[in-house]
Amino acid sequence: MKLLRISVLIIFLTLLATETWAQARQGHYRWRNDNGNDSTATWCGIQDDSIFISAGTNIRLRIELFCEMNGFSDSNIKLAYSVNNSNGPWTAITTDGSVNAFKIALSPHIADGRLTFNEYLTNSCDPFFGFGRITDAANSFAVALSESTSYEFEWCLQATVHVVSYNAYYFRVIKSDNSSLTGYNHYPVVSVENSLPVALAAFTAQQQGKNVQLNWTTASETNNLGFILERRSSQTDWQTIASYQTDAALQGKGNTTTNTGYTYTDTNAPQNAACEYRLCDVDIHGAVAQIGSTQLNVAAIPTAFVLEPAYPNPFNPATNIRFHLAQDGLVKLTVLDMLGRAVKTIDNTWLPAGSYTRTWNAVNDYNQSVTGGVYFFRLETANTNLVQKAVLIR
Repeated sequence: MKLLRISVLIIFLTLLATETWAQARQGHYRWRNDNGNDSTATWCGIQDDSIFISAGTNIRLRIELFCEMNGFSDSNIKLAYSVNNSNGPWTAITTDGSVNAFKIALSPHIADGRLTFNEYLTNSCDPFFGFGRITDAANSFAVALSESTSYEFEWCLQATVHVVSYNAYYFRVIKSDNSSLTGYNHYPVVSVENSLPVALAAFTAQQQGKNVQLNWTTASETNNLGFILERRSSQTDWQTIASYQTDAALQGKGNTTTNTGYTYTDTNAPQNAACEYRLCDVDIHGAVAQIGSTQLNVAAIPTAFVLEPAYPNPFNPATNIRFHLAQDGLVKLTVLDMLGRAVKTIDNTWLPAGSYTRTWNAVNDYNQSVTGGVYFFRLETANTNLVQKAVLIR
């Protein structure tokens, strides 16, 4: 029995000596502006204090890790955040910003990832300082820290379009098994300002043939550089489809208090799929913020030319004509009276293959109201001539 107790004690002491994380803790922190370069980037706020940011902001977080005894190592320490609660739940930050409020930013100022900045955190847990690293490519560090030594690590972060105004975000270092280090000071915090530069009045999407036409209206704009359009579908994840940097139609008006309309046509929308679009604004400082979203189901390209019956029918004061084109081509849609005379040319243009809806409000080509009676809708293409009848009741 005595031998068993000694064996158990030896095993316990061995495990205690090899439990390298139990003595590690998260120490001081400070935010840095992601400007200049590694040797000239400026501190943002004071040490161990929270700051305010807006969506799209690039910021660096410097955190001290202190090893009290025995040393510790881990192949993958990570940074995580929690919303409005220092007790979690915690979300690990990655380079993917399609869902999370923060992502690892690709900073242009990092050379080899070593901490070379001369002004380190003050009042470190221990005067023996070990150099840490900066990351902008992966949210992980393989570390091996000596006993009674402070190390500083720095993460380059970007607040994505998913940060929410007036929320506070807490940050914490977590281990490879997603458990946390022992806290030493208050966890780093950023609060998000309500600084959207654009007041959005409307954002809509409508299928036009095989394309999707996006329309939006702003009620006002402040320091608005331009817009970014993103799309995802039941077939694809989020992807940027247009940007003010490459499309002049998406460039903002800077500063205006009048309604401004914008239009963009998505010519690569997936067919027969549910699509979601989101509209992001970029201000003159480069901050990106999501300001609107809209959804629609994109129908498949028709396999035949079809002119559907008008609806409603009979009608007053207007009726809808829906038709389907199996191929691109010149299309003419005309309203005829009982004698076969042209009353109104609704379409006479080239259209891509797809489905279309037109509305006739019972006027002729001179915008004059027509009398009640029977009318015919004729759809003409290079190889097709289709007719439907409708009755106007006055």
